[in-house]
Amino acid sequence: MRQPILRAAIAMILVGACADGSARVPERGYAPWRLPQPAQQETITAPVPPRRSIDYSATAPQPFADVQKAVRSDFNGDGRSDLLWHSFYYRTNPPTSATIATWNMNGTSVLSANVFQFHNAGQAQAYANPGDFDGDGRADLLFGHPGGIIPLSFWQGRSDGGFDATFLTPASLPGRYARLRGNADLNADGRDDLVLHNKTTGKGTYVFMNGSTVLGSTTFDLSAEYEINGAGDFDGDGLDDLLCSHTGLGYLFLWRNRGDGGFDVSLVSVYDPTWKIEGNPDLNGDGRADIVWKHDNSGMVAFWWLDGDSVLRADTRWAGANGIQAGDFDGDGLGDIAFTDGSYALLWRSRGDGDFDEYLIGAYAWWWRLLPLHQG
Repeated sequence: MRQPILRAAIAMILVGACADGSARVPERGYAPWRLPQPAQQETITAPVPPRRSIDYSATAPQPFADVQKAVRSDFNGDGRSDLLWHSFYYRTNPPTSATIATWNMNGTSVLSANVFQFHNAGQAQAYANPGDFDGDGRADLLFGHPGGIIPLSFWQGRSDGGFDATFLTPASLPGRYARLRGNADLNADGRDDLVLHNKTTGKGTYVFMNGSTVLGSTTFDLSAEYEINGAGDFDGDGLDDLLCSHTGLGYLFLWRNRGDGGFDVSLVSVYDPTWKIEGNPDLNGDGRADIVWKHDNSGMVAFWWLDGDSVLRADTRWAGANGIQAGDFDGDGLGDIAFTDGSYALLWRSRGDGDFDEYLIGAYAWWWRLLPLHQG
């Protein structure tokens, strides 16, 4: 039984060198923005987030929250994003554990690879949601369940790339029976917070975090046809905003964070709903989050440069990608795109001008997949 895990660990080692190449440009029309802007008579009711002020007195920043915002998915705190993997090989049937791995990155180089098992009966299908929930500059992992029915487990990141495991306090969360939709620092205290959505009840929930401790929460109406599918500072004001879509019609809204617990809503664009948002890195280094899209059927990748609710630039690339993670893997302040193609992991390193340099990172075993960072 140890052989597959051993093989997995061995396979997580870098085996390739840099490879020159350029992304292929697809035929016209294959893009998430190919739908027209809505005509004046085509109206839709925008989702309404909470507009009342929330008491942030219990969420005052810690001293270390004044430092520069941490890079997403940086597990060892070196200022560079790392890769997060999930194995769909199980040693028992039914499975009683989930296996994840991290690649600590320096551009195209894998500095170290670590494999971890999450042992908890009934949680083999648990997914790991990375975020800096304690504000120490290192990514932590919060394990949720697709059904949202099991208490969340918290892995606090250590400087050596490992984790200390515990449960959230209190264990019973508002919106516990909802799916995790991601995380963002909604109250600007230097710590990521949780965003949940229960489509059965039509409720959304923000949960304010301090490590494994829940500081407070607020619940609001969010009907099933809407989905929170992005987070980042899209207008460059230092406050994390949210993206919310009407998943059937393809309307993408920006929820601009006012900093008082409320949001201002505006329409960004209409998009093809067969495209999904995979990440929100700053691709051009202007201090504002952008959008990386993926089309599951074709494996194509696209990006939008954003300035608030304005799309400054839109482009499409052919990747043939099976999985995608976006982040700043070389620490240069520009968002990059890592993806898998067959048995290899590759990196599109952003130049900041809308183009990428493509490199081979290394090979991986077939039973591993890059973990989506936006959960559904």
